[in-house]
Amino acid sequence: MVKTESIFMETIYKGISNGIISTSPDGSKVVYFCCREFSANFKDPEEKIRAAYFVELILDYNYPQNKIDFEVVVPRRTPEDKADIVVYEDDELKKPYLVVECKKDLRRKHNYVKRSTDKHVAQRTNRCEC
Repeated sequence: MVKTESIFMETIYKGISNGIISTSPDGSKVVYFCCREFSANFKDPEEKIRAAYFVELILDYNYPQNKIDFEVVVPRRTPEDKADIVVYEDDELKKPYLVVECKKDLRRKHNYVKRSTDKHVAQRTNRCEC
């Protein structure tokens, strides 16, 4: 059985080798090359989930990097609540197509992606028994 952490890191390494993301020499920060350069704390457990999913969106699902943004305020949500990843339909980044929320849950030991196509929402969760 392959460890969950290694599956995510394998995807992240693919992203690094393809120039989609980079990490600081000490591994504390990750930089995403999307519609802008966005950096985040790579020590946060959720950030590895987000990094892996970002890489999948580009390499596996062929979404263009320039149509993806991070920490976007989404209408009809709590005013200060931001979406982890938003994929846009248009080059102007005005029409959201897919909203992704990434969570790390420490109760179970499996991964899943929950998609709601009618609401264009995807959620990737890393769960592990502690």
